[in-house]
Amino acid sequence: MKQRIITGTVCALVLIAVLLSPKIVLEIGVSLVAALSVYEVLKVTDVLKYKFLTVASVLFSLVFTCFGQMIFVYFLIILLFAYFMFNKKQVKFEEISKAFFTAVFVPLLYGHLIAIRDMREGQLLIWTVFVISLLTDTFAYFTGCFIGKHKLAPVLSPKKTVEGAIGGLFGGVIGMVALCGIFGYMGQTPNYFNAVIIAVICSAISQFGDLCASAIKRQYGVKDYGNIMPGHGGMMDRFDGVIFTAPAVCYLLLILPII
Repeated sequence: MKQRIITGTVCALVLIAVLLSPKIVLEIGVSLVAALSVYEVLKVTDVLKYKFLTVASVLFSLVFTCFGQMIFVYFLIILLFAYFMFNKKQVKFEEISKAFFTAVFVPLLYGHLIAIRDMREGQLLIWTVFVISLLTDTFAYFTGCFIGKHKLAPVLSPKKTVEGAIGGLFGGVIGMVALCGIFGYMGQTPNYFNAVIIAVICSAISQFGDLCASAIKRQYGVKDYGNIMPGHGGMMDRFDGVIFTAPAVCYLLLILPII
């Protein structure tokens, strides 16, 4: 637990620095994290042995995260099919499919962070994603450690509990209320009602994202996606909730503005 707290603190400081920096820093940071996440998923799903698929998927994620244009998806499809046609005896369509799905879904979800940053007051609103997701994860972890008794999804994630999930929801709400208080102190006019609704929905989605990432690991018999962050695992272990939360926050803010 000590190592987890230390790593979490360092990551939080880096994250704060990135979110306070100009947009270009966020774009570079999100693209790199997306590329690392794609690499981790390919490693877990046994696609890493195909160097062409790995390079194509990682490079695609770097570009698609920032620009999000569907023409890049089209080119990726053409590229992967061409590779498959000329190497059908060495690579199965299953591997092509895994590479394509991973290369698209990871940067597609991460890219919503940049979309939020582009909104009016986006430099403030982007904090919503991380406050909800990270506090949900933190509250769920400690609530589960201290009072967790009933297993939430034992097959996918044996340590997660119903009590932890409820604690995570409270964590997301508390974080959003506190964030709105900060917005108010900065001269904004926060809508606490909308903020709480968004917090509850997105906290649940964040935990769903965590379970989705766990499902992939369990199917391949892997505990963590990597060890780049001691105590937390890989990028996908740390940001699985964030990438599922970002699109939800992005779309909910359009109908439930909080400032």
